[in-house]
Amino acid sequence: MADSWSRRDTASLIEDVVSKVWKMALVAEINGELAGFVWGYKASCKRGSLESLDTLFMGDVPIVTAPGFRDIGIATTLETTLLSEAAKNGMEYAWVCPYETYKPVVSLYEKRGFRIDRGAWTDDRKEGMYPVRLRMLKPLNMYGP
Repeated sequence: MADSWSRRDTASLIEDVVSKVWKMALVAEINGELAGFVWGYKASCKRGSLESLDTLFMGDVPIVTAPGFRDIGIATTLETTLLSEAAKNGMEYAWVCPYETYKPVVSLYEKRGFRIDRGAWTDDRKEGMYPVRLRMLKPLNMYGP
């Protein structure tokens, strides 16, 4: 979960997601304030153990809750809604790709049921300039058909 996302950051991310074939972006507002958002889109996973499956790609930090609205269930509600819709649309897994060095984010997604796919890749490693990205998977069978 990110600590500071402006409305412009949020709008830019949502604009990118909206350009995809199957996509969903959910925004929570409380009393006119941005409380949180989640996003994802259908993507064919072409590496590692998920060769050729249609999956829900959720990015590196797909669930964001504003600091003043944490620990009241916003992230859980947003995530559950997104994953349920993805399952209804035939996706079997959701995946996120946080940086390996972002231990709190990796730990958070593990608590939410995502598991590290050990056969995963990193596109960001260029001569050691960037940390390794992990691919973390979560089956969607508990969310629908």
